[in-house]
Amino acid sequence: ELCGRYRIITPDFRGHGESPAPDEDSTMERLAEDVRGLLDELGLE
Repeated sequence: ELCGRYRIITPDFRGHGESPAPDEDSTMERLAEDVRGLLDELGLE
């Protein structure tokens, strides 16, 4: 199983899954900023 050998991260992006719809328009740039922020917070490159 993957979870036994790897760290599994499943982000819940703005307006998807359990997250509420964003107040502003969703763009690829905003998604990229969110992913970069998540990676930074987790200390990943």
